[in-house]
Amino acid sequence: MRGPARRRRRSGEGSSALTAVRDILRHAAHTLGIEPAVHLVEAREAWTGIVGPGLARASRVLSLRGGVLVVAAAHPLAAQELRLRREDILAAIGQRVAVTPRRLQVVIRWEGKTAETPTETGF
Repeated sequence: MRGPARRRRRSGEGSSALTAVRDILRHAAHTLGIEPAVHLVEAREAWTGIVGPGLARASRVLSLRGGVLVVAAAHPLAAQELRLRREDILAAIGQRVAVTPRRLQVVIRWEGKTAETPTETGF
């Protein structure tokens, strides 16, 4: 049992198994041509952590393609807040996703459930 454990430490070079799986999945996504979909999922997963829970309830990531992050806002106040925080949002997405968007496009549109009013969202 000593041999395999010793080999794992030497070949791991400090990276975790999770990192290795993530690298494998990213490579597979690139090979299959679905890398943009992976970036979109990563951006959506990180959204609440980037904009906070209040603004996240009033917005959602629609697409991330061609260097443009498109976000839907439930109402004009949420759209304005997103536009004001544009630079911070783009930088934060770039830190969490393998691609850094150059531009943020905000659209006021909400499909499905009625959005909360600005006073209820807490931003």
